[in-house]
Amino acid sequence: MTTRRRPPAHVRWFRLLLRVFPAEFRGDFGDDMQADFDDEYRDARRLGPVAAAAVWCRTVPGLLRTAVRQHADAIVNDTRFAVRLMARTPAFTAVALLMIALGTGANAAIFSVVDAVLLQSAFIDPERVTQLAIEGVNAHETAGISRAQYDALREHEAVLGDIGARGSSRSPVLNGAGEPQRFNPECVTASAFRVLGTAPLSGRVFSDAEERAGAAVAVVSEPFWRRAMGGTPDAVGREILLDGRPTTVIGIMPHGFAGPYSRDNVDGWLPIALPPLTAPSGRRTAAAVLNEAERPVCVADGTLNVFARLRPHVAYAAAAEQISDAAGIARLADWQGRTGGRVVLHRLENINVTEMRTPLLALVGAVGLVLLIACANVANLQLERAVGRRRELAVRMAIGATRGRVLRQSLTETLLLYLAGGAAGVVAATWTLHAIVALLPGGVPHVDDVAVNGRVLGATLALSCVAGIAVGLLPALTATSRAMADIRVSAPTASRAGAWMRRVLVVVQVALSLTLTVGAGLMVRTFLTLRPVHPGFAAAGKVTAIVAEHSAALEPPVIFYRRLFDRLSEIPGVQAVSGSSYLPLSGMVTSGRVVAGETTLSAWQSAVTPNYASEMRIGIVRGRDFSTGDDAAAPPVVIVNETFARRAWPGRDPIGAMVTSSAPGAAQLSRRVIGVATDTRSLGGDLTTRPEVYMPFAQSPTPYMNIILRTADPFDPRLPAEIRAAAAGLDPLQVVERIRPLQTMLDVSVSTPRFGAWLLGAFAAMAVLLAAVGLAASIAWWVAQRTREIGVRMALGARPADVVGIFVRQGLILAGAGVAIGLLGAAAATRLLQSWLYGVTPFDAATFVASGGALLVIALAAAYWPARRAARVDPLIALRTD
Repeated sequence: MTTRRRPPAHVRWFRLLLRVFPAEFRGDFGDDMQADFDDEYRDARRLGPVAAAAVWCRTVPGLLRTAVRQHADAIVNDTRFAVRLMARTPAFTAVALLMIALGTGANAAIFSVVDAVLLQSAFIDPERVTQLAIEGVNAHETAGISRAQYDALREHEAVLGDIGARGSSRSPVLNGAGEPQRFNPECVTASAFRVLGTAPLSGRVFSDAEERAGAAVAVVSEPFWRRAMGGTPDAVGREILLDGRPTTVIGIMPHGFAGPYSRDNVDGWLPIALPPLTAPSGRRTAAAVLNEAERPVCVADGTLNVFARLRPHVAYAAAAEQISDAAGIARLADWQGRTGGRVVLHRLENINVTEMRTPLLALVGAVGLVLLIACANVANLQLERAVGRRRELAVRMAIGATRGRVLRQSLTETLLLYLAGGAAGVVAATWTLHAIVALLPGGVPHVDDVAVNGRVLGATLALSCVAGIAVGLLPALTATSRAMADIRVSAPTASRAGAWMRRVLVVVQVALSLTLTVGAGLMVRTFLTLRPVHPGFAAAGKVTAIVAEHSAALEPPVIFYRRLFDRLSEIPGVQAVSGSSYLPLSGMVTSGRVVAGETTLSAWQSAVTPNYASEMRIGIVRGRDFSTGDDAAAPPVVIVNETFARRAWPGRDPIGAMVTSSAPGAAQLSRRVIGVATDTRSLGGDLTTRPEVYMPFAQSPTPYMNIILRTADPFDPRLPAEIRAAAAGLDPLQVVERIRPLQTMLDVSVSTPRFGAWLLGAFAAMAVLLAAVGLAASIAWWVAQRTREIGVRMALGARPADVVGIFVRQGLILAGAGVAIGLLGAAAATRLLQSWLYGVTPFDAATFVASGGALLVIALAAAYWPARRAARVDPLIALRTD
């Protein structure tokens, strides 16, 4: 018995090196290259190891360069062949490109929104920036950080690193730059910029010394710099007048930076001075709070929004435990004197970003399903074309083409198709983005940054490549199977080889389409449920305006607003004027604790004029409304809503009961309940009602006011100018903002479900269309493959209706299987929409049944048309078909 001698090491290494060449090239030239190298290497070894090593040094780079050229030539040849093939089959190419463009375009559009809203951050290493709060004071409630708690937190830099805070502020008047306007600042500590880590675009941020001194300096946002300061380079160092106080602009933050909470309307940042505590709890005295004449722009009333940058390798939960246990921070009193609870940490984010995360991720899943359906359709088309090219591929493989070579050619064709479709999808996404942005709910940050940028382009093209390779692999493997290599294989046999794949792809398309359709149906039902729901007040014929701040140094708010109401009543077309410090659906809420006997409730509080309830058509179901006699000299009174009355005095009459209210910046007063008002919708699409209390404006004056004008005619475009002129007649620096019909606020309140209904509806319609096209194409292919059988059946007496029934039943069986699977998938997927749904559950039976029935009807229509064509086949022609 002879043993095979193992080749020398240099032979084995060279053979391994030859693997970098294409298989065809190795087959043609590999042996010659091996022989030439062996001769050269043996000669070099006689001269010593240095000469042998020199041979390798010369050979390896040359081989690699040649391999790259060979692969490049092969790719170029494959691409040219693919382009010629696409040109020879224009119908296939156009349909496939359209489907791929729809799928990739939808993904590019939604990813553009996700990239701008969820993925972009102006912070450095945003994962380490954390928000701190106190949890557990009451069940399911989270409180801010008191001044005393903040001072204690600053002692834990070993865990937190830098720590910053944002306090309450008012909006001063910016004058000296054209027409007076509000300057919307954030009041932050100097350390806030170190926490966020964002460097200014120009200039600098304020220092700790400027913060402690309460210096008149400001860091402005990039939009404000362009809008109010002309965007000139010399803006740093200029002075702006805030309530007449000269304030020096020392820095400009870059585009996209909107502060720690990503407020979309912030104009700049001012230093918040933190003076020594005036009480052990860290609260300011009521006298200091109510002295509005000396009230600064940045104050430290109530709680602070505290955020910090965690030290590296410190986990959120571990940091919270260390902080709470080390100093008992959670046991320090907050601004209301409450103690208890524990410190919780979570990533610092705009609340609107948090609320939009789940809906946007649900849309990402939806467009992913659309792309899967499009890919399944393209795979179906490629299977059909592979069967049509079986003879060509069999001949190529019979004359020497390797299976790998044919696979590479097929994948190149598919990849080129998907890249072209992806490019078309990106173009389509740029056209539709403005419509998607217009549908976004108000308050979503970074909306102006939504665009098809380099990241979106790269992600879309990468997705196209992955989808092309994944989808092209199945038809390529089918086309190069051993059955395809046999030229003698019959058409029916080849057809049956991929029939099961077609059936699976059709079922998958229908199932995915139904999942999207159910989600869209739930969103449409939510929108239709919210739209007609009565908000608890009358919006028709009302115009609202906001007086954000009134300087009490000029005259008391009660006198100012009385005079302003008189002037507004004189405007032609204005029938009545009322006002409230808080307006339902506006999102600007003053919340505080109200004690009613032994019950303590967190309630929304508003100071209203005597005619507010009657003008807004808010009913008084028990007791009486406010009157002009409920002024500062009268005993304090209050009206509560029905929800408050039910929770505070279940089964009892609340009229005459006493309550004690407490809110940031307001004194604690005992008030007598004189009435119970009907509930109003408080926050947009939220159908739940919350406890509310109303106080007479004369007894609880505030410097800000929501003015409601009842007009005789629809919104007059001249009305805003007349309202501003009336306010300027009393105070030239008074600013009036957000003048709009009250109905607009109602429309905004349903913007979130409208966004979901439109987009999910569009994607569902796209998915159903693609699924219907896929089903119709499959039925048409089966008709073409069974032409001879149809001819035999009709020659033996089968009626056209019988032929139609065969294919319609086949289509309905596949659609029925897809609907059954899709219902299960929808039951699992619709839970992602839980936060979007109002008035309907994620498992609403009517929506599931209607969606499934509608898809079966569409499947019936999609199967009928190709089946009808089969019934028109001439039996004689069919029998002659090969």
